[in-house]
Parts: sequence; C-alpha cells; structure tokens
Amino acid sequence: MNDTLQNTIWKINAWNHEKVNCLSSELEIPPLIAHLLLNRGIDTVSKAEEFFKPSIKQIVSPFSLKGIDSAVERIMEAKNRGEKVWVFGDYDVDGIAGTALLTRGLKRFGIQNVFPCLPERLSNGYGLTPEIVEKARSESVRLIITVDNGISTIPASLKAMELGVDLIITDHHIPSEELPIAKSIINPRLEEPEHPCANLCGAGVAFKLALALNGSPNDLDLVALATIADVMPLTGENRTIVALGLKHLSKYKRIGLRALAEMSNISLDEMDVEKISYGLAPRINAAGRLDNAFKSLELLLCENDDKVLELSQELIKANEERKNIENEILNDAISEIEAYIENDAPAIVLTRRNWHQGIIGLVASRLAHRYSVPVALITVDEKGIAKGSIRSIYGIDIIQILNQCKHVLEQYGGHKLAAGFTLYEENIPHFKELIIDLLAQEKSKGKETVTLDIDCIINFSQIDSPLLQWLQRFEPTGYGNPPPLFCTTNVEIIPHTVQIFKDLNVRMAMKQDNRLFYGTGYYLAERFFKETNTKKVDVIYTPKISTSKIYGGCKLQIKDFKPSN
Repeated sequence: MNDTLQNTIWKINAWNHEKVNCLSSELEIPPLIAHLLLNRGIDTVSKAEEFFKPSIKQIVSPFSLKGIDSAVERIMEAKNRGEKVWVFGDYDVDGIAGTALLTRGLKRFGIQNVFPCLPERLSNGYGLTPEIVEKARSESVRLIITVDNGISTIPASLKAMELGVDLIITDHHIPSEELPIAKSIINPRLEEPEHPCANLCGAGVAFKLALALNGSPNDLDLVALATIADVMPLTGENRTIVALGLKHLSKYKRIGLRALAEMSNISLDEMDVEKISYGLAPRINAAGRLDNAFKSLELLLCENDDKVLELSQELIKANEERKNIENEILNDAISEIEAYIENDAPAIVLTRRNWHQGIIGLVASRLAHRYSVPVALITVDEKGIAKGSIRSIYGIDIIQILNQCKHVLEQYGGHKLAAGFTLYEENIPHFKELIIDLLAQEKSKGKETVTLDIDCIINFSQIDSPLLQWLQRFEPTGYGNPPPLFCTTNVEIIPHTVQIFKDLNVRMAMKQDNRLFYGTGYYLAERFFKETNTKKVDVIYTPKISTSKIYGGCKLQIKDFKPSN
C-alpha cells in the first residue's frame, strides 16, 4: 500500500473592514490583530480583555455541575467519621494527574485516611471493576471516588452497593443510557451541551470537586498538564485553566515535574503546550503504557528530592523502552501493509498475538497519519481475548462506526478520533469485514477532505517583532483553538538548506520580499519531495518567537504548502 494524501482545501477568512476598523479603534490594536480576534468570535472589548488576560475570576463555579452538592455532603460525612477513602484513577496522564490532584484536595479538606489507587493496564484493564471494589472493602474502605473513569462501571457499582461501599463518580467520558448506582455522579457530559464546563478533562472534573471542598483553585499545574495531554479543546474555561496552570508550573515548579523536566532538557520557565505534549506527557504516560502507572503518580505527589530523581530516571527509562517497542510494532505493521493492503483500502485492520496492548494506540495514530485512513491494531492474549485501539482521520467519527459494530464487541469507548475496544478472537474476522465495509461507505461520501481555515494572506515583510509579540498573546493554543495561520505566496525555497530529520519532518529556509525565514514542517517530508518540483511554493504557517540564533528571532511552523502557480 502506498502512502495516500488527504485532499486539503485552503479557506481564507474574509476581512470585514467595518468590524476590523471598529474593534481596532476600540482596543487600540493593529487591524491585523483585530481581524485575528474576530476570526475567533472575539468581537467586543470585554471578550478581548478576557482572552488576553486569563484570570481566576473566569473559573466557573463548581456548584454549577450536577452532583457536586451530594458529593461534598458525602465527603463531609467521611471526614466526620474518619473513614478510609480510595481515590481510583486511570493509567494515563489525565487519570494520574487527576488522582494526584484530588488526593491532595481531600487531604487539604481534612480527610486523614485517603489512598490513591490506579489500575494496572495489563492485569486490571481500564476502569473500576467488581474485583477492585471487593479489594477495597476487604481493606475497610467505605468510600471510593473515581477520577477519569466510572461512568460505565455498572457491574462495579452493583458490587459496591452489595458490599456497602459508597461511590462518587467523577468522569468526563460519554455516558451510556444506563448510569451506575452511586451517591453522586459528576460528569459534564450529563449537562446541557452549552454548559461552560462541557469540555473538561477527567482531572478538570476532579479539580471542580476539590475546589468545591476547599474554596481555592489549587494544583492548576496538574489540571493544565492533564488538559493538554488528553487533547481537550483549548477554548473557554479550558484555555483559562491551561494559561493559569502554565504560569503556576513555571512559578512554583512542582518538585517532581521539575526533576523530570531537567532530566529531559526541558525548561519549566519556558513551558508551553508543545513542550508538555511532546516532552513531559509522553514520559509521564510511559509507565502506564507498559503496565503500572504508580511511579508517575508518586512523582506528582512526592516531596523528596532524592526520590523524585529516582522516579524521573525510571520514567525516562520507561519512555525509551516504550519508543523501542513502538518502533518495532510500527515497522512490523508497515511491512504487512506494504505487502498485503490494497492502495485504495478504506481502512487498515491488523492483528498480532505479541503486540503490546499499551503501545498499539500510539502506532495506530502514526499509521493513520501516514496513510490517511482509519487504522485499528488488535492484540490477542493467551485466553483468546482481543483488545484493540483504533485511530480515525478528520471527518470520520469512529465512535459512530463502532456503534454499528457493537454486536461483535464486548466493550468499547473513546472519542471521535480515538477509541479502544475488546472482543473475542473468533469475532475478529467478522469485525474486520464489518468495519472495512462501514468505512468504505464513509469514504464514498468524501469525508476525508480537510479544510484549513487560514486567517489571512501576508507577506514576509509584515513579520516583525511587534507582530510576534502580539501573536504570543494568543497562547495557549492547541486542539480546538489553533494558532493564527497565515498564507504567503510565491515563496522561494533555498535548496541547500532543505533538511530531513527523524525521517518524517522537513526543515528549510524560505525567502520572499528579500526576507528569509527558516520553517519546519512536521510529518511533511515525504509530501515535500513528492509534490514540490519547483523552487517556489505557497505556504501556510504560524510565525513563532525563537531564541535560537539560527532562526534570527523567528521560526515558521509550516502547516501545509502547494507549488506556486
């Protein structure tokens, strides 16, 4: 199978001169910046002030969420009775950070006997189970509070009721029609879609509960870490949380994160969304992907210098092991794809007995990006239980696809672009046939087309220090809130500067109007050599401030390009 390319449509946002001039005058800002704000729905002075100056007062009251009052009441009872409380999280960054945050919040509230717990990926799987509830009861636990899981834990909730263990569920995943039995369920997905907390991650929901208990917004660095790692939309309250959390992280430098950052050659003083996404988060995730995430939880809770150094070393070692396993699975999968998968296949579904369950999701994501089709990787254990991860592409809601396959699945869940599922080995052929047929129907609708929303066309001569300073104020940007995107036409590529790194990415110098900038395009190397047979291109990019002398104060993050006409 040859690598395929998604059809990308470039859409230039129209310039409304009347609105731009009005907002520019009211705010005393350059017209270009007013245009960027209007493109993001920021059309008043008050909205602009909130956007440029995130503050604690923008944090939504936790009591706007259903279930908060009853949860606080039950936790108050646990405090008065001196009960033993478990905080049960998940093995990814969101679940780990949320577990650490709520553990700290409960202790701050006065719960003396609070114990954080995480599942082991390979032995427990995801979420609260009846067996874990039984273990809790055997240890005299009367209250379990979940973080980033629990909304689908019907069997565990029944077991808890049977054994006299109360549940408080905090989660952000999509609920099914039947809800678990619990003293309280706090989940923004149970609110109206326009609720200001609708896009909170699991740690964000735990943060709301801790805020309700203590009245002060503590541990914002952990919520920011989780929000970024779980790829939640950086709009509304999420953007405020991340902006404040990054400042918190830089200022207070939590001892565990500081140690991990220093060993990873990352500066907490210059922490941003990208450094968390590609630097800290994978290392914190690594232990949980291989099996046990408790080392990562210890790192976030630890106050001992020697211990955090030891834990950081272990996480970095685990991340290296994770990368090695990931590359082995990737090469194995590519060999099979190139040999046996047809060029026009609407999806890729591969199965192995020896693939690591915690790594296949990462590989599926890389393959989906490489081949521009949904990819499912399935691993089968010695008992004939198959567990899979599927990653989709823009325009195809993979959960809607799995909904049509549920009769052959034992369990599934996730989001539009990423999901996990479990089935019996004998059902794999039927599942594969079914999902490929369903995705062939989606492909026939042309949903694989990507639209790039471009803010405006500019010349390189317009990129100067004042513009870069203004663009810096649009941070934090990320999923759901992309950075400003510009288009410049007839850009000359300087041939001898073209470099490929990590086999996927391309770096080059580009020139227009006698101005020269270096640009980097991630995952664009192969496309660059396939499509660029002229020296001039039209390029889509975001200018970024750079402290490197190589880039002369500015580097361009290239999003897309096309040969100039």
